[in-house]
Amino acid sequence: MIVYKYRPVDKYTLELLINNEFHLSFPEEFNDPFDSCVSWDFQATAKKYIEFIHASILIPQEIKENTIRAILNNNFDFSFFNKYGLEKEKKNKEFLIFSGSKINNNILLWSHYANCHKGIAFGFNSEIKD
Repeated sequence: MIVYKYRPVDKYTLELLINNEFHLSFPEEFNDPFDSCVSWDFQATAKKYIEFIHASILIPQEIKENTIRAILNNNFDFSFFNKYGLEKEKKNKEFLIFSGSKINNNILLWSHYANCHKGIAFGFNSEIKD
């Protein structure tokens, strides 16, 4: 999947081009304090929890497998999420976030993040290679 990063033309964008690196942000740096709040839908289906766990790069593989097994056996402890710093207080200090979009032609994102349509959008291949 390609993930797009909308950018103004500035020093961070030039660093991205020159060094092949992009900027990660702490959630507390976001302009919207609710932008990265994690809330758990305790009515969500097991499938949604399993999708979330599969997608996480922070959770070791063995723990992922054990957790998925517990979900499928209806023996799941929601405190699992807190063990990985996913409650808001820890997350805002311990996690860095890459903000991107699956869409390369979103007018709102071009307006807000690409300097009123004067910037650029980079496409990154989000597949993780071993």
